[in-house]
Amino acid sequence: METRLNCQVDHCQYNRSHLCELNAIKVDGPAARVSSQTCCDSFVPRAPGAAQNVLGSDPSPETSIRCAADRCAYNRDRRCTAQRVYVGGDTSTKSGTLCLTFRPE
Repeated sequence: METRLNCQVDHCQYNRSHLCELNAIKVDGPAARVSSQTCCDSFVPRAPGAAQNVLGSDPSPETSIRCAADRCAYNRDRRCTAQRVYVGGDTSTKSGTLCLTFRPE
């Protein structure tokens, strides 16, 4: 199942117009009880002056999301089942990115 991903992490190398250039991302946070305890494990900081589209492909709103947030209501067999996922938070570090769609079981 692919999910519609909206990414507000503007300083990620893979973010282009709030879409992700990756076909799949991973949300981390095995012990998370709130969204602030999650992160986008696929985050890579954009180097100053680096080209934005490193993959040379057009990003799509549909993205497969592997999920390590074991206590999230949308996690089914390590896959996200939410129809829409919002990633945001501190846009400069991996640990500051958040899965804003996280909902505790």
